[in-house]
Amino acid sequence: MKIKNMLMAPGLAAVLAVAACGGPEDFAAVLDDAVAKGLPGVALYVRADDGGVWTGHAGVSSIEDGTPLGADDKFLAFGVAQPFLAVTVMQMADEGLFSLDDTVPSLAGLDLVYEVPNVQKITLRHALRHTSGVFDYVETFGFQQAFLGENFDPDRVWTPLETLSFVSGRGYRPTFGPGESLEFSNSNTTLLGVAVEAVAGRSLGEELQDRIFDPLAMTSTRFGGADGLVPGYATLAANVVDYGIGAEIPEARAGLLNLSGVDPSWAWAAGGIVTTIADLGGFSEALFAGDLLSPDSQQALTDFQPPSWTRADDEVMEFSLGLMRRQTDGGPAIGHEGAGNGFESMMYRFPDLGITMVAVTNSSGQRATLEMVLQGVIDLVRKGDNAALFGG
Repeated sequence: MKIKNMLMAPGLAAVLAVAACGGPEDFAAVLDDAVAKGLPGVALYVRADDGGVWTGHAGVSSIEDGTPLGADDKFLAFGVAQPFLAVTVMQMADEGLFSLDDTVPSLAGLDLVYEVPNVQKITLRHALRHTSGVFDYVETFGFQQAFLGENFDPDRVWTPLETLSFVSGRGYRPTFGPGESLEFSNSNTTLLGVAVEAVAGRSLGEELQDRIFDPLAMTSTRFGGADGLVPGYATLAANVVDYGIGAEIPEARAGLLNLSGVDPSWAWAAGGIVTTIADLGGFSEALFAGDLLSPDSQQALTDFQPPSWTRADDEVMEFSLGLMRRQTDGGPAIGHEGAGNGFESMMYRFPDLGITMVAVTNSSGQRATLEMVLQGVIDLVRKGDNAALFGG
């Protein structure tokens, strides 16, 4: 969720292993550093092109109980869930079930989405590249008030049309016309999911299971539901609480808000995948190896074209049909990231460094700290001692 928040978790200090140059000396130390700076728990997967793999975790799965984070603990994928959706859409296009230039209502039926601005002109390609212009429902006050307002109900199961209703009708004008510009919007993923279900004649979860989870033996991964998740933590900024968001929840005032029991259906196609670090690592390997798509679709998945999008933190993001690209001092990073509901994730391939990394944490609102994990991985790999890093 994009409500601005910051988690402070006292009592979680970890000892940082420091090399002679003053930085973390291995991947484990990178995670310890992130926990010392506030992440309750964090897990990391790093794979080198030569086959070396490192997976580890640090911190706790439960702040209340002090339970150490485990290798098999389950997180919500959030931003990393969106490449799963892109693969599903492009597989279906490869099979001739539709064209990426088909409009959403031509597939889903106009009666379902007719109030979404410009929807009769919005194609699957627009939605995949975030060039539809449809406002992000997560950013609307209406949704945030309904989600964490006075009638807050963690067990509420949201439907895609309920979330789209916050950007439908006359309440929110489109940011721009379809294809005219680019701005990330979770509403695009909902439109894609609705189209997938209409064409497939079954649920998005069933499509993901048959197309990705089962073929990749992702036995610890499912779509939907909060059961079995580690707790996810966030705090709401005081001005947000004063505005009425979360004001009825005592923990929002106290600063620690455990959102792990909230049903993730509100995020649906944008983030509702429950998974583990190992399963995400396996997916990232198959994704970037081209094992999931035809050669043409794989090329489209990594074909980044203007325009770009500058986030609120001034990070410039480019988009292809399902992935984003940003520049780092380790070269371009290709993949996806995102946060919500007390979880945050990132999955990136670094062609110049010859590695792929996946990181997940059970907190939201601490992107800067998770960014330290990404930077720590880059710094270590740039030193060039992969044999030591991966235990070779």
